[in-house]
Amino acid sequence: MGQYPWGAVPAFFTIVLSAPVLDYFALPPLGTLDIHTGVGLSQLVPFMLAAMMIALITACRHALLAEQEVQVHADELEQAD
Repeated sequence: MGQYPWGAVPAFFTIVLSAPVLDYFALPPLGTLDIHTGVGLSQLVPFMLAAMMIALITACRHALLAEQEVQVHADELEQAD
């Protein structure tokens, strides 16, 4: 199973980069960065929180799958002896 070695770090980096892009292109007023106001933050914070939760859940899932794979290989080696 190929696994990205850095875990959730690339996901968090992408979240940080995508928040201003989302604000600029999708949230009104279009074409401006409105992060410094309460309205701008109230629109970006749920996006960032949801993305961070998904990144953490995915990283935990990958770690669990890797641990299970190691356990399977350990059991196979034990049975081979």
